[in-house]
Amino acid sequence: MRCGLLPISRAALLLGDVAYFDFRGEVEDEADRVELQKCLGPTCKILVLRNHGVLALGDTAEEAFYSIFHLQAACEVQVSAGLRVGAGSERGRGSAASPGKMH
Repeated sequence: MRCGLLPISRAALLLGDVAYFDFRGEVEDEADRVELQKCLGPTCKILVLRNHGVLALGDTAEEAFYSIFHLQAACEVQVSAGLRVGAGSERGRGSAASPGKMH
């Protein structure tokens, strides 16, 4: 989503800061590495590589796992909420979408 992760669920709030990086396939150039480090900053432990995937950092493997676990839960809530809001606006435009069916 263009808006990024919104703080609309408990899982999203548990994550703390989430950074975004426009990943272009390789990070071989020193300037790209510096930019990636700037995106993370001193405390961020979740990095979304746009059009590629997610990196989770942690002091332990357990911490990184729970970051990904909460990120997935937060994304599911946000997509579900977006579908509900989108379904309401589509109905107003003459769509045949029914409010009870979600796909």
